[in-house]
Amino acid sequence: MGRYAERGLSALELLVGVAVAFILTCISLASFRTTLFKSEVETAYTVCVTKVQQARQFAVVERRVYVMTFTLPGHMRTERVEQDGTLTVVSQDDVPYQVGFRAEPGIPTDPTKTPDQFGTGSAAIDLNGSNRIYFQVDGSAMDAGGHVCNGVIYLARAGDLTTVRALTLLGLTGRIKGWRLTRQGSDLVWN
Repeated sequence: MGRYAERGLSALELLVGVAVAFILTCISLASFRTTLFKSEVETAYTVCVTKVQQARQFAVVERRVYVMTFTLPGHMRTERVEQDGTLTVVSQDDVPYQVGFRAEPGIPTDPTKTPDQFGTGSAAIDLNGSNRIYFQVDGSAMDAGGHVCNGVIYLARAGDLTTVRALTLLGLTGRIKGWRLTRQGSDLVWN
């Protein structure tokens, strides 16, 4: 055996090794946290889109008007309009996690740069100035006044511009489209 075979690590070497491991762990946790937050928003977005699609589908299949109401911070209610005009609650759901309907400060507010050019980016729920959709038996979406309802709903974690998602509704067909806010150079754009 050589003269170094029985030598262990010095306190300084051990301290440097622990410090490097700690720094790498902190970097990994920060990256994981960002990924987790984006995943939570993605899940909340999927829940919201699914509920809207279900309400539209119920209206078409059952040949009845279905109403969806969105309220802050993240509540969705689906109701069926009965033959006598009364409303029956079909489901009530909250957007999961710490996600809510939010027009997060910093999103594009120029109407030419909003998703599908709907709204101004200043209201979290903008469905022809309302928070309610009336899905018709042909799958189209109307507002309370009987006008075609085009609109946008924003979802995000509070204070985190990187998590903003949006869904748009094209009332004439009831088409729902999803959007993600991304950075292209110095601009924020919807893709």
